Amino acid sequence: MNRGIKVGKMTMKRLILVLVFPLIFLLGIAFGTTSNVSIKNVCPEISAINIIPIGIIISSTGGIQIINATANVSDANGYGDINQSLSSCSWNNSNNLVNSIPIFSSCNGENCTMTCQKNFSSLSAPNTYTVSMTVIDNGGLSNSSNSLFNLTNDFAPPITNKPPVNNNRAKKSLPLSYGFDCSAGIIELNTGSVEGVTITITKISFAQDIQTNITNSDGKAQFIITNDGDYWVHASKNHYRNAYLRDIELKLCPEKTENQSECNLDSDCKLNEYCLNLNCTQIKGECGYVDNHTWVSYDCCENTDCLEGQVCTDHACVVNEQNTTLNNTSNNTTKQFIIEVNASINDAKIKILNAKTIGLNITNAESELRKAQLAFMNGDYMKAKLLVDEAINRIPKILAQNEINGQKYLDNLYICIGGLIVIIILGAGIYIFY
Repeated sequence: MNRGIKVGKMTMKRLILVLVFPLIFLLGIAFGTTSNVSIKNVCPEISAINIIPIGIIISSTGGIQIINATANVSDANGYGDINQSLSSCSWNNSNNLVNSIPIFSSCNGENCTMTCQKNFSSLSAPNTYTVSMTVIDNGGLSNSSNSLFNLTNDFAPPITNKPPVNNNRAKKSLPLSYGFDCSAGIIELNTGSVEGVTITITKISFAQDIQTNITNSDGKAQFIITNDGDYWVHASKNHYRNAYLRDIELKLCPEKTENQSECNLDSDCKLNEYCLNLNCTQIKGECGYVDNHTWVSYDCCENTDCLEGQVCTDHACVVNEQNTTLNNTSNNTTKQFIIEVNASINDAKIKILNAKTIGLNITNAESELRKAQLAFMNGDYMKAKLLVDEAINRIPKILAQNEINGQKYLDNLYICIGGLIVIIILGAGIYIFY
């Protein structure tokens, strides 16, 4: 009889061990192995900044000086880990802070070329400027680089009791279009019959590849292109506003097997082409349209093309009622408003980055933030404020929903863990007292 009881107790104990130890093993897997699957995020690197033009910069009288700042950025997790939309550039002369959107190019492996561009008017006060470039990865890690340069103008304004006049507002627009013959490697710039225009063309990925020419009596100047790539074009002449063509892509054509001309006259080509070196070449440009083989410029494309107090709407200069209201406020109030808008943009960047690091889809919020940045750069601070507020308003809704889902997950996890602990305690008690 006693032997049967002992056998029964041993059988019960074995049954309890069979039930309890698998549960303990499963808990060990759940809480002890998750730390082995994480991938370490490495902070991105940024090189010293290269300023072009090099040295002290002297802007032309009444003109615009383009300053390019370039740096090489790298990320050990691959260039895809670099967050191009949140990376930023800023220009500061201790009195004013201006942001610009960086351009990333020549990305390969771990590396990218980061370029920031800013236009400085010759009427800008001579000063020492600091350009800061900040690269951010998708994990929130960042790195920055700074560089100094001097800006001086080459004339002094006349001494007078009258308020200074901004002569740049009275200057004429300088039309600028181009045609590219890919087979001959010739790009022809057209300034609408304006003679004596100085034109400079620069290859973006190789800043030392710079060519300069002056338009002839027909307002045309030609350049020879030997390498495929993206180019910038700058045109300037006294009594005209400077004109630009940015990021134009030029690709050479494969060699032809037969030397056969496509045209002798413009009429031999399509309406959006003209005859260049016996080849029909597409007419391209900025701020205008093609009409019967000719480039026609709009009255305006940016607010800077209009008189003070006006904005460019549908390519026509109209009175800017919004800016009129803003200009009636005090200078201190206007400056404080600009500072507040800039702070809101930076706050939105941080909130979007936090949402992105936990895997949320914040595409709409990022889109509104980019629009706000562009409006801020163009001086439309009221529009920038409305857009950045919209971007921020989209983020809390996403985060709140994520917190609800996360809390439900934690509640279910706690219930499971509590149940397993009760089973283990009951099993251990039966094992000891049975």
